Amino acid sequence: MNKSSTTINVIGVGLPRTGTSSLKTALEILLSQPCYHIIETMTKNQYDVDRWQKLFNEARKTNPNEMVIHRGLNEILNGYASVTDIPACGFYRELMTVYPYSKFVLTIRDKNDWLSSLRQTILPKTSHSHTLVVEKVKHILGLDARFVKMAFDSLTFAFRKGEIDFDDDAVLLECFDEYNELVVESIPSSRLLIHKLGDGWEPLCKFLNVNVPRCVPYPHVNDRNETQKRVDLLKDIDNSTSLLFIGADLPRTGTTSMEEALEISHSQPCDHVTEIVTKKHCDVSKWQTQFDEAFNTTFDETMIHRGLGEMLDGYVALSGVSACAFYRELMIIYLNAKVILTVCDKNAWFSSGRRSVLPRVEIMSETLTSLLVIGAGLPRTGTTSMKKALEIIYNQPCYHGYELVTRKQCDIAKWQMLVDEVRTTRSEGKIHKCLSEILDCYVGVTDAQSCAFYRELMSTYPDSKVVLTVRDKNDWLASFRQVVMPKSDDPRKIHMDEGKRRAGIPIELDILLTDSLKLAFQKEDIDFDDDAMLLECYEKYIKALQENIPSERLLVHRFGDGWEPLCRFLNVDVPANISYPEANNQSDLQRLRELIKKCGSIKEVARMHPRII
Repeated sequence: MNKSSTTINVIGVGLPRTGTSSLKTALEILLSQPCYHIIETMTKNQYDVDRWQKLFNEARKTNPNEMVIHRGLNEILNGYASVTDIPACGFYRELMTVYPYSKFVLTIRDKNDWLSSLRQTILPKTSHSHTLVVEKVKHILGLDARFVKMAFDSLTFAFRKGEIDFDDDAVLLECFDEYNELVVESIPSSRLLIHKLGDGWEPLCKFLNVNVPRCVPYPHVNDRNETQKRVDLLKDIDNSTSLLFIGADLPRTGTTSMEEALEISHSQPCDHVTEIVTKKHCDVSKWQTQFDEAFNTTFDETMIHRGLGEMLDGYVALSGVSACAFYRELMIIYLNAKVILTVCDKNAWFSSGRRSVLPRVEIMSETLTSLLVIGAGLPRTGTTSMKKALEIIYNQPCYHGYELVTRKQCDIAKWQMLVDEVRTTRSEGKIHKCLSEILDCYVGVTDAQSCAFYRELMSTYPDSKVVLTVRDKNDWLASFRQVVMPKSDDPRKIHMDEGKRRAGIPIELDILLTDSLKLAFQKEDIDFDDDAMLLECYEKYIKALQENIPSERLLVHRFGDGWEPLCRFLNVDVPANISYPEANNQSDLQRLRELIKKCGSIKEVARMHPRII
């Protein structure tokens, strides 16, 4: 049998609800090429609605132009190896002429079962309560009056009737019998197979002269229960979703900036690929399932729609690579969502992609699997801004102390174990292994933990570079006292401790912070209430780094330096039209406190407002 993608080999002439969806799936399995079905006009090719309507209008003329009809059928079905269901089944005579070597399959079932199935799914009586459900599903799928007219005209044309009362059961049963009889009379028996519900593979494969698929049961698609599940799913999505925007933009076109803009404007989270690599690792397998299903020639739209709906529940928008891959399906699921396409100069996009998300294969292992930047700055020296800057440059996550309070509290014990290991046995193998496990998939690390372990990190990642963020020592101390560690007799400490408790921050994190600073300062007997001692430790720490780290491997980055020195040091281009981040300042912290009070915990803030953290 000819399997050319431009020739129709098999034409399913069965009416809807006679097993046409199962036949579609079966033919796609046998021919390994797509089969056209009414579902195509609902999900992928909605522009076909007008093309089919033109054919029906032409066919109803007193003297229809056969060439117009033949050419129209060929254009619509180009690229398909088979076709079944409405709107095509009524054109079986014309299809015999357009595709003279094709074979025909008439799917049939008991007429009363057919009518019952029709009424309970796609064509309830206008007075039946199920009609409201069908109308709602049409609305959710974006099936407008044009589609509805085309679908009814498909049946009217197939039944060869001028007008039909679709509420009259007797009329529909009569049409069913007459249609099947006329098909059998019109198509030569050598080219026609009558395939009853339940016949399975054997008669179909024998008729098409192909082997029965091994270990693959004959499909049972779109039965009554499955159709009802789809209806329920669509109703649930319509009632629960909050997705308002679909970012159909390619990576490195400003998707991260768009994500942040949407979160700021709507005060709700936007899903982005950074969500997957920072806090929703479990979604990796879920997205892969969606891609695997989409690549399947017999893919299940319901499965894809359900998977997308579950992953995006609670998000106001989706931006980045996942959205641009599934924007068609997302537009079907989220009828009221608007689409945003971010663009940039194609050469700038290509260059940015090569430097970040899609390097050449030969350098990918070097750029994507190893820590590139060690942020050795102490807390309150601009470490959060540096984290965000590195994530913008590399489009990959950077580890920061906030990880320990939002999504990776399990790492607190690991870092504490490292502190104890460095203080005691100093097993390099154990230290390197633990650091590699904690920082796997991160492009950089900064804040308290990295400044405590910068020596070990430099040994573990010998090709990494070190960025030391600094600021005026007195400004640093004032900020440190106000935000991180007030004196024990400061009234603010009581409020801060209570705030940490309400936010769900474990006390073990305070212990880790003090131990990390002792390790960074190389001093165990620190009185953290002594301002003079802290200022002395601050100066000695910075001096030690500058003396011990080779100058070609170290950048001292001061408050206000911005992109230029950092990008020059890392040998990357300055991000276009993006200001250097200024994060974790007083206004940010105040907003964070308000959100913690509103959401109940910092973990919940991280989930609902990921760009804040």
